[in-house]
Amino acid sequence: MLNYSKIESLINSKDLKKVKVSKAIGLNNSTFDYKMKNHSLSPDDVLKLSDFFNKPLAWFFDREETPMQVVNEQPAVYGCPACKQKDITIGALQQTNQLLIEQNHQLKNRLGEGNTEVIGKAG
Repeated sequence: MLNYSKIESLINSKDLKKVKVSKAIGLNNSTFDYKMKNHSLSPDDVLKLSDFFNKPLAWFFDREETPMQVVNEQPAVYGCPACKQKDITIGALQQTNQLLIEQNHQLKNRLGEGNTEVIGKAG
């Protein structure tokens, strides 16, 4: 869970005005105050705070330390079409990359054979 009091403490410890922080993350002061009071900072806001304060994202969150465990080894079920499309695009790019690597290797082999022929004729 995002720790808003930690953000407040960080702002105060740096002797910063909220106006400067809000401007740095692209919000006006009243919007930043509202989001802080109502615990409604967006992930993008937190990312910008992370960049502004040079802190890792995890620093802004409280996390219960529970061991990770595999609950389900089935393939992911997509809740949004964009997620599925991204995975399809990544797969297609990986296949294209592999084909280019293979073509590059074939071209290098052909160039190597051609150089041997040229060197053999010259010598």
